[in-house]
Amino acid sequence: MNRILMTGTALLTLMATGMPAHAARKHATRFRAVPVQQWFGSGARVEGVDPNSAAERAGLRAGDLIVGINGTPINNHSDVDPFVAAGRGRPITLDVNRGGRRIRLRATPLLTNVPTPYGGVEQRRMLGYSYTTFPFGSSSSDTYIPPPIPPDPPTPPTPPIIVN
Repeated sequence: MNRILMTGTALLTLMATGMPAHAARKHATRFRAVPVQQWFGSGARVEGVDPNSAAERAGLRAGDLIVGINGTPINNHSDVDPFVAAGRGRPITLDVNRGGRRIRLRATPLLTNVPTPYGGVEQRRMLGYSYTTFPFGSSSSDTYIPPPIPPDPPTPPTPPIIVN
């Protein structure tokens, strides 16, 4: 094991001394990716807004589609949480698609007590809106079609009355 570590250390030392750091830039070729212009993501649909929450104070409504936060595209609800957590109480800018119009809202996530699965309570910053997760690929752009209501079961025929 020591021989392997010694050999690896020796190889790294030889590789590091092979070319000076200032010369490495001359020999390296840069990969330039073609930028994809995606201004807004597919969005996260807001199903409901909690009363007295940051979302309600900002003007978020049920049916809104959050398509960007702080200029970054949002594709689903899991993209929203890192921005709320990283904000540390500072306001965030929400780009919202409401009825075909793009509007911009500012919200300051509130520190809220959230129950944990093990019976405890932890504090988290939250916007205060609710959403529905579709685990099998349904996106927020799909139109919800309620399932058909089954017809009432047929009434059984009345048995004949037999008089003896």
